Amino acid sequence: MLKTMPRIPKWTFAVAAVIFLLALWGVWYAVSDRSPSSLEALHVEPYRAELLSAEAGTPWAPAGKDAAGFAVAAENAKFTLRVNPDNGQFTVTDKSAGGFVWRSNPEKRALSGETVKGTLLSNLESPYVLEYFEEGRTQRLLTNALDPKVTKTVTVVDGGVQVLYDHTTQQIKFAVRYQLTPEGVRAAIPGASVVESGKAKIISIELLPFMGAAATAEEGYLFVPDGPGALIRFPLKHAAFGNGYSQPVYGYDPASSRPDPDEKREVIGYPVFGIKRGANAYAAIVTRGDKSAIIRANPSGIVSTFHSASASLIYREEYDQRTSLRGKPMKVFQRELRKQDFEVEYRLLSGSEAIYAGMAHAYRNYLLQTKQLVDRVKPAEHVPLDLSLIGGGASKSFSGTSFVPVTTFRQAEAMVEELKDKGVAGFNVTYSDWEQNGEYADTLGFTIESKLGGSSGLQSFVDRMHELGASVYMERNVNQGDSKYLDLSPKTYGIRGIDGTVLLNRGGFTLNPIQALRYEREASGKLKTYGADGLILRGVGGFLYRDYNPERPMQRDDTAYYNRDMLANVRKTLGLAGVNTGFSYSLSEIDRIQNMPLSTSNDFLVDEAVPFYPIVLHGYVAYSTVPGNFRNLFDDEMLRAIEYGANPAYTLTHDSSRKLLGTAMEWLSSSEFAVWKDTVVKEYAAFDQLAPVYDQEITAHEKVSDGVFVTSYANGVQVRVDYNRKTFDVSQPTGGTKGGS
Repeated sequence: MLKTMPRIPKWTFAVAAVIFLLALWGVWYAVSDRSPSSLEALHVEPYRAELLSAEAGTPWAPAGKDAAGFAVAAENAKFTLRVNPDNGQFTVTDKSAGGFVWRSNPEKRALSGETVKGTLLSNLESPYVLEYFEEGRTQRLLTNALDPKVTKTVTVVDGGVQVLYDHTTQQIKFAVRYQLTPEGVRAAIPGASVVESGKAKIISIELLPFMGAAATAEEGYLFVPDGPGALIRFPLKHAAFGNGYSQPVYGYDPASSRPDPDEKREVIGYPVFGIKRGANAYAAIVTRGDKSAIIRANPSGIVSTFHSASASLIYREEYDQRTSLRGKPMKVFQRELRKQDFEVEYRLLSGSEAIYAGMAHAYRNYLLQTKQLVDRVKPAEHVPLDLSLIGGGASKSFSGTSFVPVTTFRQAEAMVEELKDKGVAGFNVTYSDWEQNGEYADTLGFTIESKLGGSSGLQSFVDRMHELGASVYMERNVNQGDSKYLDLSPKTYGIRGIDGTVLLNRGGFTLNPIQALRYEREASGKLKTYGADGLILRGVGGFLYRDYNPERPMQRDDTAYYNRDMLANVRKTLGLAGVNTGFSYSLSEIDRIQNMPLSTSNDFLVDEAVPFYPIVLHGYVAYSTVPGNFRNLFDDEMLRAIEYGANPAYTLTHDSSRKLLGTAMEWLSSSEFAVWKDTVVKEYAAFDQLAPVYDQEITAHEKVSDGVFVTSYANGVQVRVDYNRKTFDVSQPTGGTKGGS
């Protein structure tokens, strides 16, 4: 006899379904993105661009024109500005330099030796070069203020004049404003003045391409912001060829362009260029539009017989667009015009300041005046060693990740203790790659790798460092994610390129700046509970990008603003904030820079590197250069760091870096503490001789002979570096000398 199964009430299925859904919700809740995502929730004010007013003043009625058509437009105690209303050219007479005249363009009579014709020749007489294209075409076209169909309207503004240029053929209008300042002259194109009403669309405007241009045989140099700073001397020692120097400020934007991956360059970290001509010079600072600017330098023979330097503002990007999956991409231009101001301030120098050190002083003064440099470095009895310790690395597998420790928290304590016992008297200790899964850490979480010692190990490490008198920085990546290990969708949270696609690099992606803000807040808050002194935000001070997501588009100005907010919050929460590379937009909110470049990109045009950026920063922001165990030319690069006033730096692991082969950290080589510790101690003793100048401004730097350089400080101390003998000495104001090698 068959038995029938008892009937299961229908409500049982309903209960089971509810339980199942609740279980699914619990799993989702445990791993989902629950952090606040809005700026309002993060208590962050959104970035708001403030454009210069483009309002025209009263018509300018020039009086007393000279033979060349120039009339006085403004004058102050030091300078006289004269403008030619017919073409917009100007001159600035420096009364303190014996009446030296700076010209926006070479004089007409100086152009007789030019071989170029047409627009290329008239560019030499124009205050700008306008690059544009016509809708439906991709050809780049040029025009300038000398086009006979351009109308000009000159009006009075405070301290100078404004010229409205109307390109009637292209149906493009914009204004160029010239104003005297106590330090020189300022030139600006207000973003609100730029109008396109036809098929012609602006690509870029190069402002004052021949400001202060030097004749072929003059003595002097062009200054370019390559690495720490670089000079292109003239008259040239070799024939110029190629396209000259042309690089974007703050490096290439990955969302807008794809630079050659094989081209290894030092990115421009500060928006300054300059020209020295005999006993006169200027430092030109891009004060508005720097995030979209390109610095150019052209020695004689590149575009003309003149040596020139300038900046261009990019209003539209060019990019590759695919028409099909297999089709060859075609070059197209961005649709939207970037409404942005473009302003360059020329600080005119003479006498002893008309050198690259004087240019650096001028830029430092600008940063102080605009409160981008704020606090002085505190005096130190001993120079701190910038010691970076690597926790470990992780490798991927089908089942997840496997973490390989190379420096546990306890081992890190022992390393610092041993260095202290051997004579290292000051430390800035940075501990990185400490999160669970290492480079593949879940940015959403804050899980300390148990193989390193876990939470208790971190607490013990921080406490012990404080007992030893060391400042503790933890390093965290807040703007990079891995699509396989991060519970965020790259499509939703990753930045998009100009072509609308999500930017992926081997599975990784760059997070929208607002998401990065969230993870900084999380890291700062959690690290405060451990007593950490500071946080190094990896990528924030040396990486700048746009996001072309149509739902939340961001320009590089937005990203820089939110990066500064992150650094400001780190300082507010922990006390100290640090970055790598040290782009100038971050200076107001940092205490320390790691890996500041000390060499140039080795362009054929560049004659020598100079410590322009170190001169600007010394005494205000502490910095170190390439870690000692990463040097290519060990002795020379150590001496270069001493010459440039940098802190000694090493990046070490307790175990051999060979253990990291197969992990995301396999790039690390020669970092084992046992191998390097004696070298670190010896080198520290040499650097510690610079303790008297740790908080001092650099007042001068000069090459006294081949391979011999002297750096002078505000308290009278001089550091002489001799690369021929591989030695240096520190001379005290009283005449005492200390030496090292």
